[in-house]
Amino acid sequence: MMRIELHSDLDENEIKEKLKSAEIVSEGDYLLIPKNNRFKVYDTEGLIFINLEDIAYVEAFDKIVTVYTEHKHYVSLIKLYEYEDEADYFIRISKSVVVNKHHIQEIRPSLNMKFKLVVNDTLLEVNRTYYYEFKAHIGI
Repeated sequence: MMRIELHSDLDENEIKEKLKSAEIVSEGDYLLIPKNNRFKVYDTEGLIFINLEDIAYVEAFDKIVTVYTEHKHYVSLIKLYEYEDEADYFIRISKSVVVNKHHIQEIRPSLNMKFKLVVNDTLLEVNRTYYYEFKAHIGI
């Protein structure tokens, strides 16, 4: 069964009636987007949606969650653990950072059971608490 969440300004009965005779077309009146593939984030101009795959890493600092993509960063109202739970390619590397393993450019061993990662030309550290979990997830 497909479950559909309606935006607050859409009439539920009207949509139910239209769905009975709906057909899939290249351009239509409505756009159905899988909820789990896009996240709402905010930039300087307001609310936008970004694809989950485009997120390189997510960092929480002082109750502010920042989402980093290849070229920009955004503020998110979604909690850090929700990104980790959303897709199996997100890996927690510290209490405040979750990375997308597809965006890791380098993994460098470090002292005291740690790794240094290069993600979007940014150096991030896998701390000791998440060391073994990270190794298992990456397969090293």
